[in-house]
Amino acid sequence: MCCTNLSEMAQKPKDRHRAYSVRWLIVLILALVNGSNAYLWISFAPVADHFVAFYSTNEQFLNWALLIFPITTVLFGLPATFLVDYFGVRFVILASVTMNLLCGLLRVMSSMAFLSSFVGGRLALIIVGQLMASFAQPLCMFTPVKLALDWFPENQHTIANTLGSLGNTVGILIGSAIAPLLVQRPQDIPVFNYISLGIVGFGFIVSCIVVRTGKPPTPPSTAASVSDQVHQRWAQSENTSVLQRLKYFVSQCIEPLRSASFCLLMLAFACGLAYFTTLSTLFQQMLCTKGYSNQFAGLCGSLMIVTGLIASAFSAIFADRTGLLLEAVQVCYTLAIVGAVGFGLTLWFSHQTISTMFCVCWLGAWGFSQYSLALELAAEATFPVPESITSGLLIIVGQILSVVFVSFMQAAAPIATPNMPFTPTCGPAATPQDYGIPNLVLCAILVVIAIVQLFCLRLPYKRRDACKNLPSVVNLNVNSVFPVESTAIIETPTVTEAERGAACGPTETAASVYGVSKLSQMSSHFVTKSDNKNNNDDYEAEKSNACLFQSEIKSYRFRWLIVITLASVSGTNAFLWLSMAPVTNHYVQFYATTENTLNWIQLSFSLTLVLLGPLTCVIVDKWSTRTVILLSAVLHAICGVCRALSSALPVSEEGRLALLALGQVIASVAEPFCLFAPTKMALAWFPDSERTAANGMANFGNLLGGMMTNAITPFVVRQSHDIPRYNYICLGVTTLILIEAVTIIRYRYPPKPPSKSAVVTLQKRDLVTDSVSHRMAMFVVEAWRSLHIGGFWILLTSFGFSVGYFTVFNTLIEQILCAKGYANSFAGLGGSVMIASAAVGTILSGVFADRTGLLFEALKVCFLLSSLGCVGLGMALWFPDQKAVLLLCLAWLGGFGFAQYSLALEMAAEATYPVPESITTGLLIMASQLVASVLLPVMQKLAPIAKPNAYFHPVCGPDSSPLDYAVPNLVCSALYVLIAIVQVTFLRLSYFRRLAAQNVQIPISAVEQIPAEDTSRHKYWSNLEAPVLRRASL
Repeated sequence: MCCTNLSEMAQKPKDRHRAYSVRWLIVLILALVNGSNAYLWISFAPVADHFVAFYSTNEQFLNWALLIFPITTVLFGLPATFLVDYFGVRFVILASVTMNLLCGLLRVMSSMAFLSSFVGGRLALIIVGQLMASFAQPLCMFTPVKLALDWFPENQHTIANTLGSLGNTVGILIGSAIAPLLVQRPQDIPVFNYISLGIVGFGFIVSCIVVRTGKPPTPPSTAASVSDQVHQRWAQSENTSVLQRLKYFVSQCIEPLRSASFCLLMLAFACGLAYFTTLSTLFQQMLCTKGYSNQFAGLCGSLMIVTGLIASAFSAIFADRTGLLLEAVQVCYTLAIVGAVGFGLTLWFSHQTISTMFCVCWLGAWGFSQYSLALELAAEATFPVPESITSGLLIIVGQILSVVFVSFMQAAAPIATPNMPFTPTCGPAATPQDYGIPNLVLCAILVVIAIVQLFCLRLPYKRRDACKNLPSVVNLNVNSVFPVESTAIIETPTVTEAERGAACGPTETAASVYGVSKLSQMSSHFVTKSDNKNNNDDYEAEKSNACLFQSEIKSYRFRWLIVITLASVSGTNAFLWLSMAPVTNHYVQFYATTENTLNWIQLSFSLTLVLLGPLTCVIVDKWSTRTVILLSAVLHAICGVCRALSSALPVSEEGRLALLALGQVIASVAEPFCLFAPTKMALAWFPDSERTAANGMANFGNLLGGMMTNAITPFVVRQSHDIPRYNYICLGVTTLILIEAVTIIRYRYPPKPPSKSAVVTLQKRDLVTDSVSHRMAMFVVEAWRSLHIGGFWILLTSFGFSVGYFTVFNTLIEQILCAKGYANSFAGLGGSVMIASAAVGTILSGVFADRTGLLFEALKVCFLLSSLGCVGLGMALWFPDQKAVLLLCLAWLGGFGFAQYSLALEMAAEATYPVPESITTGLLIMASQLVASVLLPVMQKLAPIAKPNAYFHPVCGPDSSPLDYAVPNLVCSALYVLIAIVQVTFLRLSYFRRLAAQNVQIPISAVEQIPAEDTSRHKYWSNLEAPVLRRASL
């Protein structure tokens, strides 16, 4: 054979590991080539009706033209794996861009005017072009794993594989998104083909210029060394013939198939890939049958891929940092199938725009996440089988099933006929088919496979074990024309007691009390360092942090600008959330939709918070307030742009509504950041005596935004034609807040800590590690620890219900009051009164709690009194013309109900110390949004149709179907009172953070401005800038 054993190969003197910076450029070029190939495959699918009309053919021809790609992958798959493994990355890239370029040229020729009368010749050119590009597909799809092995170190394989593979995803995104916009009619096909030629031509030029070599001069890992030496021994063997190499290749292909677990992984991956291929091929045909436009089909395809891109990045980083590759594959696959089932069910109901977009986003996020993870897992479990072979087997089987799935869908789908709920919009040249039943059949098959793989899939990590057990020589001196990054894996040195004593003197015991040594051991256990400088920095950071408790306490006046800016960003988020609620009837008329749809769009804020809450807690805890504020402001600006475009672009009603929903979803991503950040900001910038007030001021911005929205919106939007102007106002507000955030927020943390508890909490936490994966693991542990505190459950329930009810009432306030005969202006006034009183109550309660320390007692009193306001409001809705009583009840409910908001957040942080504040805040707010997500549909379901009578005359407009929320609101009031009684009676919590801070003696200085020398270096309460303390690039 070509080699004796792995250990012998790993001991070769040449085995020096280096990671070259140019690897990132190589993987981006591969992503570009992969993306241009996917673009050629999918670009005609979103405009199937126009393609059929221009080329004078039918949809069956187009579907088979698209199926050429999976068929070629099946037939050419095994030879492609051999070529990838034998010739390497450079050959694959150059061969692929050449075939893509030929496809683009043939497409342009097929649309030229002199061939317009030769229908058969034009179609032949299309088929030949598709065939040429299809030969590049297996090369592109099999190469990312090979590239990751050849160019990237072990701890970056998954992210490299993801980047290379996501090029395919981006190509599908571009094809799905721009094709419906560029091709509005059949005559646009020639211009579209020229654009396609430009895209593949750009990829050809860049690839020829940049890609000069297939492998780096020195391998980046032990696994790469083994692979290189296997190829070298084959090349140096005198008795090796082509036939022997083919026999060895066949044996390597058969080896993984002997594992039942690998076959299960291959089946699950193949079915998922086949379903996505089927969906991409038939997306436009499936949706147009249900009455959706080409633009909406393109938007859904784009949303699915965008969410997939975002989720894939997080899943790859998570897998690389934690090593939980198998678990991540199982979870992502199962959740993706849930999204597929949801999409299949929405096809049975008409006008499900929002539900369809949500399901395809869910499917894209989890489905794409498991793509690169599964390829890496297959490579891990079958080592030393070449990665191109395992990737090829998975993808080939996936393409085989793609042909089967598409053929089955077309054969089983009946002809779609117009009926009452559905009116097909597929165009006169198309013959629409109803894919509802065949799609559910495929979903049922996927559910069975998901359950089997979830409980039965077990695979070893052979490549990791080999890299751990095989000896290797590490070269620290890099002399090469390639720029080099990390070069070695070096153990982090440990700070000895003598070094700590020399650094800190006799007061070192304070650090020992808070477990600095133990935390350092935890850090080395969870994180593997790969940079010598970073390890020395961590070592110096531990010595510095060991004497941290001698630091001075200082309060900077700049903290007030920080809290005001955070309040502005939070207010903008509330403004975007509530902007439709006071004028729901006008939005219904302008966007030609229903109140139920708008309610679900507004509810996206709550749903997003529940879904992204845990991740947001980790991000807020890891990043500084500066990063959170800037990220939120950017998301708000994007939302403003989407809303302005929804009323400016000449698109269909579905497209306008989709843009509006997209903007709201993007803004909803910022909501958990705005709500979770105040507690972390108050801890980092404010002394103990001002923390509750600072938290309340930051949350006051959310209230102020809601108040301004309820007060101003009814006067700005008096009829549906005012909606465009209002959307431009939204864009202006979000732009101004973004400018404010970028201008003011320049510091992550103050140079000196503001309080003893800040020193104890933040620095102790940052000493552990700066790893995202470790933060995720610690989030689960700390959240579980919080939930084990008995009193915390009562606080969680009471806070969740009160804030959830407040959220639902603000969403439905116009609909609740208009059913009782009150105008939009009065609804806006009532919402403004409630939020204004909430702002006043929040500030007064915060000052009271800070001055007296009676945080626990103030919390219980405020919650009990707010429940009485809820009962009064519910009773007032049963009587006509009760404007004064309603305003009084709303003011009472807002003043005491929201006064307990910041009190509850601070009390949770006190009672669960040393759990990070962002985690306890996140748990409380996620609970409230979960309650809101449940409470809103329940109230809508229980509310009957509001009919005019002798006492009430609904004024909700001709396009609305008003509901009477009196009974559901009274039920909520009864639950509110019951929870308040339980809270007052049984809630018991302790002040653990205060007790911890009392044990540390730190000198306190007067308030001062931030000195220029401190801001330039931006020290984070330490004399050394350790890696975990550096200024964030964001």
